[in-house]
Amino acid sequence: MPTTVKDLEITYDKPNWCPGCVVPETFIQTNPSSRVVTKIKESDRVIGSDGMPHEVTKVMEHVHEGVLYKLVSKYFGETSLTPEHPILAVRRKHKKLHNKEWKSEWIEAGELKTGDYLLYPVLKEVRDLSSVALLYDKKTKDTRSRDLPKEVRLDKAFLRLAGYYIAEGYVHRRSINFTFHVKEEDFADDVITVMQDLFSLSSIKRYRKGKKTIDLSFNSSYLSEIFETWFGKGAEQKKIPDFLMYLSKERQTELLKGMWRGDGWVSQKTHRANYKTISKVLCEQVKMLLLRQGILPTITVNKAYSIHKVSYSIQVIDPHDFSLLQTFLNGNSDKVTDRSRSLITKDFAFLPIKKIETKPYRGPVHNFEVDTENAYVTENAILHNCGDFGIWVSLKNAIVQLELNPWEVVLVSGIGCSSKLPYWVKTYGFNGLHGRPMPVAEGIRLANHGLKVIVIGGDGDQYGEGGNHLMHAARRNVDLTLLIHNNQIYGLTTGQYSPTTSIGDKNKATPVPVTEAPVNPMSLGLAAGATFVARGFSGDNKQETQLLVEAVKHKGFAMVDTMQPCVTFNHHNTFSWFYERVYKLEEAGHDPKDKIQAFARAEEWPLRRALKEGEKEKVATGIFYREERPTWEDGMPQIATSPLVRQPIDKVDINPLFDELM
Repeated sequence: MPTTVKDLEITYDKPNWCPGCVVPETFIQTNPSSRVVTKIKESDRVIGSDGMPHEVTKVMEHVHEGVLYKLVSKYFGETSLTPEHPILAVRRKHKKLHNKEWKSEWIEAGELKTGDYLLYPVLKEVRDLSSVALLYDKKTKDTRSRDLPKEVRLDKAFLRLAGYYIAEGYVHRRSINFTFHVKEEDFADDVITVMQDLFSLSSIKRYRKGKKTIDLSFNSSYLSEIFETWFGKGAEQKKIPDFLMYLSKERQTELLKGMWRGDGWVSQKTHRANYKTISKVLCEQVKMLLLRQGILPTITVNKAYSIHKVSYSIQVIDPHDFSLLQTFLNGNSDKVTDRSRSLITKDFAFLPIKKIETKPYRGPVHNFEVDTENAYVTENAILHNCGDFGIWVSLKNAIVQLELNPWEVVLVSGIGCSSKLPYWVKTYGFNGLHGRPMPVAEGIRLANHGLKVIVIGGDGDQYGEGGNHLMHAARRNVDLTLLIHNNQIYGLTTGQYSPTTSIGDKNKATPVPVTEAPVNPMSLGLAAGATFVARGFSGDNKQETQLLVEAVKHKGFAMVDTMQPCVTFNHHNTFSWFYERVYKLEEAGHDPKDKIQAFARAEEWPLRRALKEGEKEKVATGIFYREERPTWEDGMPQIATSPLVRQPIDKVDINPLFDELM
């Protein structure tokens, strides 16, 4: 069977060194619902910054002791997280006026200010189903429940019925029930008509004068089970099923109409509208539906009191939003059109930060890795995940794409954050001394050239302590792959500058700005004789995976230097910094066979001098250079026909060596 990512998982423990994390009670936007972060599992899908679902490839948890930042925004509540966690945001340019330009960047929580805007995505995925199957097991002893049709049309009538049920419906034993106020008899009659037309079910209609309500009851154990599965049991568990969340925004207006008629109100006098629920999940889903309509609601939390539970009010208070909401609540959904507004576009809502609070905290915090997108969404913000794990995921994806078995791969590392990676991939692994993984890898390769050998190291491990070994392995053209996590800092030892730290940088260990010119990894690899030289970026898993696939396939010394922002100690070369500067060589017409051109691209960055005012670097990613040349192993006849480990040693006589040396 082909290798899968699951086959490469280490199951006995979890990585716990990722710093940027959120507290356990944080709600995450999943596909298509909302869930507390502690309930997120691998292979779940969460919403990314692009408004599309992406798979969670790894979940992480560790104990954080230090400061927490609570970001309270206008409209959508709050998120509590560690100060170094990158957030997609826009800097506010004027204290009293909204921005006219919305240039987003990844900004660490600790660097945000009151008034800055948190970006929030608008859902993009659409699956416009025309019908949905009614799946149930027929019971021989249930003679009262009539058979249901095989499927139900997702037309306006059903969508309105779904809205009524989410707001006013409940399941009791073998029946589906609705409760309306006596002034809402038109809505009750609408439910009776739709239930008869779609399911051939008649209603028992009761007037309760004391409570001023109209109760409807429809006997069907089959439909009651289906509705409970689709919409949840009880008011606290109410939800919108995925097949309705995926519908186009034009069709979702009828769903919102039914819900608002049940649990909402509209005031023509104050030009305000409100929907109230005690289901946190439903609150988040309604918020997402309104954003798709171009409506930016305000969410408020109402505290529990007396017999009342905590509830959530979704308010529409902007005059333009109110007018748009009225359009489809009044039955004119066909006239709904896109419109522009200062704080919402077709892609994002922009949420001004009202308040930033800090507090000491000691306890569990959580994070996870998201495939491709490298971001996930909380109640009011888009958060980036850790770069270390982006490389990790890319490596596992590359092994799977190469169709390698776990026992055909060996990972060799030295010391550093990056060097923990062999512990978390289920292949052969060797963890050695700082700067010394290369000679170990060369020995493994010579002893058994049937293995794919991948060296894992950081910028300190390879360009500092291990620079000598790197140079000679490259010139020998040993057939192995070198994967470098380049975060331009010594992260494991808490922030000393490394051989690739930029001129002018300073940190707690180096209060005086760095004056030494940084090592240029691409130029170093080219000059040393590496036959495959590439640069990746941990913020682009797709490209990183493909670079690693090509590097491992290459016959010869392949070097992939991957820019991996250290969100804890390197506050210069952040995700936002790279996103503004990175460009792909293949899109720029670069020829990887041209070594002179490769050197020219390599010298674009890092700069060997301080920046001039207004100057911005260009950081190329992709394959700089590739050539075919005999490998070191090709020149060794001893292993030409068979790996050394498979050669018999029973007839080898080493006594002559002892005699010579004694």
